[in-house]
Formats: sequence, C-alpha cells, structure tokens
Amino acid sequence: MKKLTVLAVVYVLSTLLPRILSADEPVSDPLYEAARQAWSARSQQVRSFRVTWTQRQVLSDGLETPDRELNAAIAEGAGKVLHDRFVLSMVGKKARLTKESLPDSGGPIGKGASVFNGSITKTLGQFAGENRQGTLTRQPFPSQHLPDYLAIFLHLRGTDGPATPIPACKSLRAEETADASGRRMCKFVCGGVDPNARGFELWADPENRWAITQFYLRHGAEDRSQLTVSYAANDVIGTVPDRWTFVRYRGTQKAAEISGVFEKWEFNPSLNDADFELEFPPGTRYFDVTTGEVKNVESGS
Repeated sequence: MKKLTVLAVVYVLSTLLPRILSADEPVSDPLYEAARQAWSARSQQVRSFRVTWTQRQVLSDGLETPDRELNAAIAEGAGKVLHDRFVLSMVGKKARLTKESLPDSGGPIGKGASVFNGSITKTLGQFAGENRQGTLTRQPFPSQHLPDYLAIFLHLRGTDGPATPIPACKSLRAEETADASGRRMCKFVCGGVDPNARGFELWADPENRWAITQFYLRHGAEDRSQLTVSYAANDVIGTVPDRWTFVRYRGTQKAAEISGVFEKWEFNPSLNDADFELEFPPGTRYFDVTTGEVKNVESGS
C-alpha cells in the first residue's frame, strides 16, 4: 500500500500541472500567424521522433489534495530530489514513455513505462524487484500536464494539432521585446489585466524559427507556472530544446520545481505498432481510472 501511495503522489503531481484552457479560436495577429506558420513547417519535418532526457524534481509540501494521507506523504517527502532518465517515442497520436530512476534519486528506485496506443493509456511501475503497480485510463499520454512534454511539444508541434498544450485565446496581443541578454523577442499575451483571470504569455525567438523560450500560465491570482527553455543546434531541424526548467507557485510558495537536460534526439526513427502496446504482467496491481477500481493481474490471466 505504501508503494501505491508513491504512485499516487506521482500521478497527482503530474495531473496538477498546467491544463488546456477551453476557448474559441485566437484572434488573428500578423506576428502570431508568422509564428504559427514556422511551428507548422517544423512539425511537417518531424513525423516521428525519439528523445532521451534526465530530469530532477524537488518535492514540495506546497501541494494539497483532497486526500489527507496523500498530503501527509507529500509533506514527508518535501525537499527530496527525484532524479530520473526518460525516453519518449512518438508517431502520430501514439506515444511511449519509459522511466528509470538514477542511483542518486531521493525517491524510490524503480522503473516504469507509459504507453498510449491511440485509445487508452497504460502505465506500469516496478519497485523493489517484483512489486509492480499501474494505471489504466483513456487520457492521452504524454499529455499537456507534463512540463517536459510541454517543452518538447512547443518546439515540435507549436499550436497545431489536437493535443497542443497552448490554450486557445479569444484576445491575444503581440509585443516586441528583448530578453535579459538583449536578444530581440516577441511576446504573445493572452488575457487582460485581471490577476484573478486565467491567461498565458509566451516568448518566441523570431531569429530561431520562432522557438518558444518562455511560457507562463496564470491559473488565477494565487496559482501560476513558468517554463523556460534553452536550445542547441541540430542538423535535422535547425535547433532542438537543450535544457528546461519548470516552476509552479501557489501564492509565494513553490508547489513544484522540475528541471531537465535533453541528452539525445532522433527524428523519424523506425517505430512500429508493437512499440505502443503494454501488457500488465502477472502480479501487477493497477488502478483502472475508467471504472474507479483497483485490480490485480493473476497468474495465467
């Protein structure tokens, strides 16, 4: 049960990160349209990809959930640093993510995989040898909730596609500005001056095919998040994300702090349907989100 709680912590941490805001199509803006065209052109170059990165996450007790036991587990782990290596493969809507804890991780040492085959997502984690736990849901994975996926998607897909992590916006304005180094940037702002309203702001580099370097999402007066991305040269598509950091705040307190380093990019690799299937092995205990039930996979089933 203790290991299941650990999985629940990871699940809640991921699902509490930025969500898509529902709205109508954004108002046309010449600079924004130029950016969208650049993002679309880049996405056409990349039909499939595989990327490897390492990620550090500092656990914080700033998160609160309706589950008291889960809140206690989060508070107990506060200050610990999870250090993991991930590999993400995608083709069309299908995706496969594998994770392996690194030796210096402050959390439970284990490994796991999440696979979305176009209709359902299965997640399987293994801790302490044969202890396997998982989840089954119809939510696509990877999803817009994960900051590492957000950094990847913003560069390779931009605002196009059904799984875009950028909210649609009724009122969007563009401003020319500069970053801390003095480099020319374009800032796109969605939302008014009301600090209690939802809105977002993204910074794009017009000299780097409109690569997005900063993304801010305001969930309300007390809830906001910030993603920052740096880039490295790439022979296939010009540049790729190199490093990223993500911070979410509740008021003045950090609710989540995550950073990542991309190690390897592969574009249009050979992937087949078998890469996007996952079977729970005997002995697995998993939570079926579609039914709300905890199930066990027995031997021979």
